[in-house]
Amino acid sequence: MFKNGVLTIDYDTWRDGIAPSALVGCGMVRNADIFSKPGVLRCGPKAVKESGEVIEEFMRFMCHDESNNRVFGADDSGLLYRRVSDGTWSQEENGAVNWSEASDCQGLGFWKQHLFQADDDHLHVYDIESFWYEDWAEFEEGRRNLIRLPHVMRVGQDDVLYITDGRYIMSVQEVAGQTFDPNDSNTYTVNATALDLPEGYVASTLAEIGTYLVIGTYYSEVRNRGNRAELFPWDRVSPSFNIPQRTKGNGIWQTIENGNVLYSLVDRRNGRVYASNLTTLELQREVRTIAAELDLHPDAVDALEGELLFGIGTPTSGTENCGVYGYKDGAMTLKNVLSAGDDGVEIGSVLNIGEGQYLASWTDGTDNGVDLISDIRCDGYTTVLETPLFTVGTPLEKASFMQANINLAKKLSAGQGVRLKFREQLDDPWSDIGTFDYATYGSVSKINDVAQTGDVATIQLRLELTAAADSTQTPELLSLSLS
Repeated sequence: MFKNGVLTIDYDTWRDGIAPSALVGCGMVRNADIFSKPGVLRCGPKAVKESGEVIEEFMRFMCHDESNNRVFGADDSGLLYRRVSDGTWSQEENGAVNWSEASDCQGLGFWKQHLFQADDDHLHVYDIESFWYEDWAEFEEGRRNLIRLPHVMRVGQDDVLYITDGRYIMSVQEVAGQTFDPNDSNTYTVNATALDLPEGYVASTLAEIGTYLVIGTYYSEVRNRGNRAELFPWDRVSPSFNIPQRTKGNGIWQTIENGNVLYSLVDRRNGRVYASNLTTLELQREVRTIAAELDLHPDAVDALEGELLFGIGTPTSGTENCGVYGYKDGAMTLKNVLSAGDDGVEIGSVLNIGEGQYLASWTDGTDNGVDLISDIRCDGYTTVLETPLFTVGTPLEKASFMQANINLAKKLSAGQGVRLKFREQLDDPWSDIGTFDYATYGSVSKINDVAQTGDVATIQLRLELTAAADSTQTPELLSLSLS
């Protein structure tokens, strides 16, 4: 807000997160925490590579065995990996041979204490630490015109495993009174065509709203074709689906439910978040921060303490702002830039593992890995708020700011600081105003000092915050004003 010659940045500035452009709101909110303590801007949690050099190729799918606190993942070559509770990753081996005999991984799920892995044409079952059942079931469609199709998995509230397969939904169900045994067909039923969608559609996501299984789709096996993005609700009993909800775009790529509302990330050209209660479908936000066609993977979505997480990236180099986006209360932020950076990075899977922590798998086209995002806060001034572009004068009567007033909710501690930059136009380079840190000002919660900008008719500010390295503590900015 600019009033009476004073430019003020506070909660009202950042509460709505990233705006469609810096002309109407914040240009960027990156690696920042605006949700956990409303009213203050804090350093967000830091993404730290946890997998070392273990992951050989891009891991698009992960699943959590919660009862044993272990995570399984599979990469593009079909290799299986395990993460144990101390954060150690390893290939899942039988002696010196990887358990998986899948040629690739198009889907992964955990059900009845067994791991299910899908490649192009077949579903495989892994009886953990015991036996690998190769080609356990065959998909009806598998590929279409030699193009791979996603086999996304979902354990429904009815305790049935559902799997996408082109225009079909496969189901795997335990026989009543039996205990599932992949080696005993009397204990389960597999229906490769439990539901069929109209010709041409590809089932890409699975979610649940009430008693409905909701199938997100795209049209045509080529992911960047078509202008159809439809949700098909199915009650799991009827032979067909209910009337679908339709919007335009080249597909629905990620879905996640929150309460009794389904959120969908639609269209790879300019990702849009829609909310649906199966009666209405309303646009919530658009992702306009990545200047390239997006690559959106169906497993790169989850929820963490009421915040929805969408992994949004692109393989196109020379871009920026790839990462995990957070959405809550109508506000979207770039919650986490991953350890690979934000340029030309794809996010394969996002997985909540409890206790406020999540995992994110990624590739930058050369290296592959999995990051842990926990309670360690961002350092190195990587927490960024770029304000709207404010009009503060005219070309003939420009404004000049001489001092900064910084108010914090608690005193600075060692390693913490706030850095301030500005530019007059959105395509100008950033110029430094000053760094206000513990090393210079000590343990204080209010700072008033010289902060010169020169004469400007318009101004955009960039606030950068840092925590100390490897710290769980963060500065808490209440407001900053220039006068």
